[in-house]
Amino acid sequence: MSKQKDRKQASQFDKIIKENLEITLPVIIRDILKLDIVQSEELP
Repeated sequence: MSKQKDRKQASQFDKIIKENLEITLPVIIRDILKLDIVQSEELP
């Protein structure tokens, strides 16, 4: 694979992760890190 294609693919992957982080982060925290978050708040 060419470096340009690799960079484009990595950029697409980063975009997908950022777009879905709000949904996936709590699952990662709960299921992988085994943490039980009782309360959270959005930072400005």
